[in-house]
Amino acid sequence: MRMSTMTEEGVQEVKIEACERLLGHRVTEKMRTKKVDGILNRLHVAVPSPRDTKARPPVLPPGVLAKQEKRAERETRKRKLEREIELEQGDDYVLDLQKNYADIAEEERHDPIPEFWEGHNVADYIDPDIFEKLADLEKEEELRTAGGLYAVPKIELDETMKEIRELARQIRNKKAVLKDESRLIKQSTKPVMPRTSRARDRDRSTTKLRDEMEKLGVDMSDTKKANFTKTRSRSRSQSATVAKRARVDSRTRSVSRPARDEQGVKDVAMQKRAKNLAHVAIAKKTKKMGLKGEADRFIGTKKPKHLYAGKRGIGKTDRR
Repeated sequence: MRMSTMTEEGVQEVKIEACERLLGHRVTEKMRTKKVDGILNRLHVAVPSPRDTKARPPVLPPGVLAKQEKRAERETRKRKLEREIELEQGDDYVLDLQKNYADIAEEERHDPIPEFWEGHNVADYIDPDIFEKLADLEKEEELRTAGGLYAVPKIELDETMKEIRELARQIRNKKAVLKDESRLIKQSTKPVMPRTSRARDRDRSTTKLRDEMEKLGVDMSDTKKANFTKTRSRSRSQSATVAKRARVDSRTRSVSRPARDEQGVKDVAMQKRAKNLAHVAIAKKTKKMGLKGEADRFIGTKKPKHLYAGKRGIGKTDRR
């Protein structure tokens, strides 16, 4: 018996022959045992003998015969399934769904037609009667236009309505301007100068001091060379006095700065709101972390002495 795994010739025949030989070998081995005689004695094959020469074929009702004939016709008309075609063709099989397009001619079924074009489904725009429907629609629109259905009536406005419309136009323009201003303010990345950081007005001067002292009865006529008249100009463009030039050049001038809780705050309302938010955040953190207050910096012992000192006993492993 010849067999080839390359051409798959004789493979199935070899399988069948091997199974038959194996089955015969098993039957022969069982027949050699001692229990076979007892089993064969209990077996009896009955062959009935004919009574006469009359033929007695199986009787089938007419309804059963009709059903069998219909089933046979149905099986003959059964079309081949895609799975059967796939098994027949093997690796050369390609799924072809267009061959079942019954509404399209057979010579046009495999034409390349895009399913989507510029984001639209092509099947939504396919209609065989589209030109007839378009012609009917155009006729209907012509009749409507001729009948004056789309004619816009002219409305004459009185003085009151004109004033109302003019006022509405001004309101719309004002709202548009406010929207643009708000958008520009939101887009601006420049910092806003808070009120608390502005320069303070000068409230003391030599002239004011002289006037107040003269009102009190002090003679201030000969005070041109007094010590309080030796003031330094606050302008950065002017030079400082000669005696203190070296120290002024080495130090930066002091600037009036607001308190830290007032820096970056635009007004009093914003300052109150910032404080309330800070209090809420601090309270939330202290409750969540179990702290005593904002300044609680307690750090527990990472390795407590009573758990990490000494030897481990046999029963201490589950409590560490």
